[in-house]
Amino acid sequence: MQPVYFDNNSTTRLEPETLEAIQPFLTQHFGNPSSSHCFGSVAAQALAFARREVGALVGATPDQVFFCASATEAINWAVRGCRTRIVTSEVEHAATLNACAHGRDSQQQLITLAVDHHGLISLEMLEEELRKGESTVALLWANNETGVICPIPEIAAACQRHGAYLHVDAVQAAGKIAIDLSQLPIDSLVISSHKLFGPKGAGALIVRDPARVEPLLWGGGQERGRRSGTENVPAIVGFGSACARAALFLDERARHVGALRDHLESEVLRRVSGTWVNGDGTHRLPNTSNIGFDGVEAEALVGMLDARGVAVSTGSACHSSTHEPSHVIRAMTRSHRKANESVRFSLSHQNTQDEVEYVLEAVCSVIAELR
Repeated sequence: MQPVYFDNNSTTRLEPETLEAIQPFLTQHFGNPSSSHCFGSVAAQALAFARREVGALVGATPDQVFFCASATEAINWAVRGCRTRIVTSEVEHAATLNACAHGRDSQQQLITLAVDHHGLISLEMLEEELRKGESTVALLWANNETGVICPIPEIAAACQRHGAYLHVDAVQAAGKIAIDLSQLPIDSLVISSHKLFGPKGAGALIVRDPARVEPLLWGGGQERGRRSGTENVPAIVGFGSACARAALFLDERARHVGALRDHLESEVLRRVSGTWVNGDGTHRLPNTSNIGFDGVEAEALVGMLDARGVAVSTGSACHSSTHEPSHVIRAMTRSHRKANESVRFSLSHQNTQDEVEYVLEAVCSVIAELR
């Protein structure tokens, strides 16, 4: 068995079709999209086409799409422009938590909502905060560690009722579940190329009202004067290709990976005593399972699985160097111990049934050794 990759919420493998789309822009079509000659025109046309493809995945128009280098940059871009009190939750990605903490004015109030054992905020508590004054709400659509899907339509409706600005981190949701911004009062949304089988180095801030986007970088006026700097054309072309493929195969991929995830999850719970699923009992992404193993240190389990050719994680790749238990699982369980015993398995449509069976055998073997 070749090494098995079950860490797709960290990053994904580039698909052959997307690589093929990128390659001409690394060699033949190398022009600067801001140049007026034919070389620049080809690159500019490619950017325009990618902008349409990225927007189409989430029900946005091309003029609502602003390209940047990553979702982290896009989140900081969106939050930095806030002029109101900020409402977020304790299970957000570090990009949002840190942007909210450091990107606001000293006079701005920051409210961090608690979550229940499913990892969900209380809609009643949110509305109570929104009644207190003009607010910016920054929440994720689907959690990167547990796959728990937040009720964004209900949250968006509450924000609209109270005149609050809603910013959504859809990095994990895009390409896995249907998103249609034309049907939801979401003010801004962030997605990332490398989370949906595109290249690293491209992200997008998507806004309902482009006129409200404040400049992030000053310079040559790229991205309609909002984010100056020569665009990463190959990465953006790949981003567009990945979005187009994600839209085309959304349901097919969800069915395939959902069946694999469900089998993996149910068999781990059946074969290994003292296990639980973080976020069980609520709506989750079809590819994600965060499983706790009683009495087993997650870092040790991840290391021993890696030695057997199985790649999984304890949570966000952005926190992997800190070796701190997941803040998401701590918030959900109110237990440092359970957070230290939880491992994330994140699959993709590229995985197979044989790989799931191999991982099951590896997990059972390693758990027996560790216990």
